[in-house]
Amino acid sequence: MKAVELLELEARKFEERANILENHLVRLQSSLVKKYEDRLKLRHGYSPYIILVVLVTQIIIIVFLQERFGFLILRRMLYGLAGILLLIVLVMIILGHLNSEEDEEVSIMERINSYRKVAKLYKRIGEAITSNNLKEVQRIADELLENVELARAVEIAGVGDPKIIAYVLYAYLNKDILSKEEIEEAITVAPRPLGYLLREGEEE
Repeated sequence: MKAVELLELEARKFEERANILENHLVRLQSSLVKKYEDRLKLRHGYSPYIILVVLVTQIIIIVFLQERFGFLILRRMLYGLAGILLLIVLVMIILGHLNSEEDEEVSIMERINSYRKVAKLYKRIGEAITSNNLKEVQRIADELLENVELARAVEIAGVGDPKIIAYVLYAYLNKDILSKEEIEEAITVAPRPLGYLLREGEEE
């Protein structure tokens, strides 16, 4: 199988993955379970803050009464509420940290977009190779290094390091002046379709 055919095949695979995920996302968003989960999450998200506001209000009132009347029992209540407040703050900090880690995880929509960008990338490379448009190959390699969104899409899709893909494309552009060892090194690190591309160039 030729490298261009492999590129087209990989493009179709990523497009198919995007379609599967998109259908899954539609089903997920339209389900009643998802709606109820969102409501529960909303209530759960607000409840610690409500408790926190109530505790702070109580502490302020007790401090005011303690300063005004100096009751010992108020001082004990103050210490108890302060301890509870500290505990809630610590719990909220931990939960906030966990939530931030969850937010950093790749969303389904971001993965869908990444698959589609990689599919388009492979199509562009295949078309540029087929038409022997070396300027377009150069442009694609440059984009992999300069376009942050494209580079992230390549990483999310699991294709590999965008810098390595750009390196392989540069090696293809300069295959006539590179040594056999340098070509072999590029083939070793290249994703499968691009590795075939370099190997075909080596055999010509």
